[in-house]
Amino acid sequence: MEDRRYREALSYIQSFITGPALLPGLSRQEHLERMRVRIPRMRYFLRLLGEPQLKYHTIHVGGTSGKGSTAAILASILQAAGYRTGLHTTPYLQTPLEKLVIDGGCISSSGLADLVEACKPAIEQMKTESPLGPPSYGEVWVALTYSYFARSQVDFAVIEVGVGGRYDCTNTIEPLVSVITSVNFDHTDPLGESLPEIAWHKAGIVRKGIPLVTAAHQPEVIEVLRRECEQQGAL
Repeated sequence: MEDRRYREALSYIQSFITGPALLPGLSRQEHLERMRVRIPRMRYFLRLLGEPQLKYHTIHVGGTSGKGSTAAILASILQAAGYRTGLHTTPYLQTPLEKLVIDGGCISSSGLADLVEACKPAIEQMKTESPLGPPSYGEVWVALTYSYFARSQVDFAVIEVGVGGRYDCTNTIEPLVSVITSVNFDHTDPLGESLPEIAWHKAGIVRKGIPLVTAAHQPEVIEVLRRECEQQGAL
């Protein structure tokens, strides 16, 4: 019974896969237009779920490389300090359950089935009522993650950015600190073919009055990050 419910839950989540996340052949402008709708659509989705992402402290980790390991290290530090800590990284390595981790342990298969069942009314409402279209596969996973952490009453959640940052669906939290591990060439089709263009997307996780920590070192990247921090009044 448990395996069946788990398979059904995964099948339901996977039903939101409608094609590749990054469509080949699109112009840079077409990529931007597709990406820009993600944040308002995700915010609409989260309102239907009761704004779960606001019920615990968060740390947002972006960058080109090292962001997954940095997120895992930060979660381990918080856990060792006695905080109940959630960790969201992507993609998973062996099982989708790795997307939902609290204090180093993955959600159980029955726990995922229960979570999907609890969130399904809001997901279905999003499918039928959202003026911005139905949620994507990635957006469903992020919504489930935020809801799981809220239901589990974590103290902190460390959230890894998926792609870019400015228009990534994780960029709907209000973190205590934003982290950009590094900036280099990645996902150049949607993000740009120069380091300043890519840095602009990464810098989108900067929040007003919130500290930014970075390991980026290239002068042209630092200039983009500095300018974003000045515009946002970040520290």
